[in-house]
Amino acid sequence: FDQLIGAVLFLGEQALLDGHMHLVLDLCVELLSQQGCGIEIDHVIDGVHLAHLHELGNDLTGLLLQAGSQLTDGDLIGDHHLQLCVAGLFQLDALQALELGLALALLELLALALAALGLQKRQYENELNEKKQAILASLSASDQRYDEFIDAYVVDKNGARIDGEDVFALLNDLPGAYAAGKFPVFEARDGRVVVPVTGMGLWGPIWGYVALEKDMNTVAGVIMAHKGETPGLGAEISTAKYQANFVGKTIFEGDKFVSVTLRKGGAKDPAHEVDAISGGTKTSDGVTAMLYNSLANYLPLLEAKRRAAAEQVVLAPVSDESNDENK
Repeated sequence: FDQLIGAVLFLGEQALLDGHMHLVLDLCVELLSQQGCGIEIDHVIDGVHLAHLHELGNDLTGLLLQAGSQLTDGDLIGDHHLQLCVAGLFQLDALQALELGLALALLELLALALAALGLQKRQYENELNEKKQAILASLSASDQRYDEFIDAYVVDKNGARIDGEDVFALLNDLPGAYAAGKFPVFEARDGRVVVPVTGMGLWGPIWGYVALEKDMNTVAGVIMAHKGETPGLGAEISTAKYQANFVGKTIFEGDKFVSVTLRKGGAKDPAHEVDAISGGTKTSDGVTAMLYNSLANYLPLLEAKRRAAAEQVVLAPVSDESNDENK
């Protein structure tokens, strides 16, 4: 990407040296998209509007309009700053200097835009890799390659697959995805399933991933993170030591969905409860609500997979060794 920036700027500089200022202007306006009296860079990667570049474009336009106004009023040479930058430096007539200044400024703005987009792309790739690694970690499968081990898809409220959805784009706004009836699923090659969860702690959002064994009942692992929980208290939810307490817990009592609860004062039901965080009651309550509300969205899918697993056990052929023992 850095080579691309260099190539664009090199071509722009060559065009200026060759006197093709209109070519540079056309190139910059095409790439930067001039709108009204400002220059706006639209999103390319993740929908983030580059407002700082928009503001820079407005400032640039204002300065050029000021120079143009002074030019028409005949007092451009009276402004010593503009005289130095435009007429005195390039020894051109005022109109040519103004055109050259615009071309150079737009080239600089283009370089900023390309650099910002390159940074966006790298940031997006890093965040995507972090999500993939968290999903693998919830399965204790960090030694696996995500793209080979995980099948990612989206289901609706009935557990049916929805085609054409970008799973990781939905993770960027999981509450919005849930509200729209779109539920991301990450199914491992060995039959286990990971579902994303989201909620609110004491000071802000909390989120994570819950991995379930092939029985769609037993917790295989949990990864949780937070935005601003108190260090040493609520922030403990993001530690491996605390997350290990969830492994082996079950989310169903028979056929009834019960989820996993964080109980203040210590777990009393070893199958479905873990100790709440000492001094972190609000965060603990938030995790309890997050697990219940998020997992509830996947009940049609989980129940269908549980039935399928039960049917496979019933229909499994009896081994020859077992037949020999019964003779």
